[in-house]
Amino acid sequence: MPLAGYPAFLQYLQSGRVRRLLAMTSNCIFCGKPANSVEDAFPKWLRRRKQFKSPGLVEHQRTLHAAPGTKRDNCLRIEVNCVCRKCNNEWMSVLQNRAKPVIVRLLEQPTDMLDDRDCKALALWAVMTCMVLEALNEPETWRFTDSERDLLFKKRNQVPTFTFVWIANWVNSTGQYYVSHLLERRDCQVAVTTIAFGTVAFQVLKVVPRDATSGIPMLQRPGPWERAAFPVWPPLQAALCWPPPIPIASDAGLEAFELRFSFTVPDSKDPSDQV
Repeated sequence: MPLAGYPAFLQYLQSGRVRRLLAMTSNCIFCGKPANSVEDAFPKWLRRRKQFKSPGLVEHQRTLHAAPGTKRDNCLRIEVNCVCRKCNNEWMSVLQNRAKPVIVRLLEQPTDMLDDRDCKALALWAVMTCMVLEALNEPETWRFTDSERDLLFKKRNQVPTFTFVWIANWVNSTGQYYVSHLLERRDCQVAVTTIAFGTVAFQVLKVVPRDATSGIPMLQRPGPWERAAFPVWPPLQAALCWPPPIPIASDAGLEAFELRFSFTVPDSKDPSDQV
């Protein structure tokens, strides 16, 4: 696909320089103080692992109607200037350190048991990562609100409402994978973010209902998703036995996974009515 027309940040990625990207804000997205610190969207300890040196797929949609660009790059090197030093070095570091041992277990152990504390640690890390990556988008497309980021900053353990997080087992992986889509339909706005590395794939679905009383439409393409992806938020009552019964296989399987909430509603003639 030609690069012309892609968002400017993708042209920056294409250059091969340090992946340091300016957010669409000059203030910390969590506490509101000046954004004087660069946040690694993915922690340095993760990208230092030998199996993550090869390039992976990067696809990002900065605005609702922009055509997303796709390229091969090391998405784990994305750095975003959207937080302050205090947030970055204190509570954000704490959340990353809580999730680190759980992620390492998933990467290194063929089987594992995840209790509710493990699931919440993974969910908070995934949500915090999505909030940081979202800062690269135009502010009017942000699905997480100021109050939700403020709650995460103040409470440290508050997963926003209408937020869903899954993990899946990725086999025959070709590198890292980061794909973000902005979707919209009459009754809701949606952001779907899929992040994968090694044998682990995360998917975060953030729904913003236009009418809080209308409920959340959970339309998805047909597939074995209940057996292929474990929900870590909201968590199940019982502990999860990793890995799920059905793996996500290679790039083709991961593409189907990241597109599972993206299709035109059959009874709608509006091409923008997608979720």
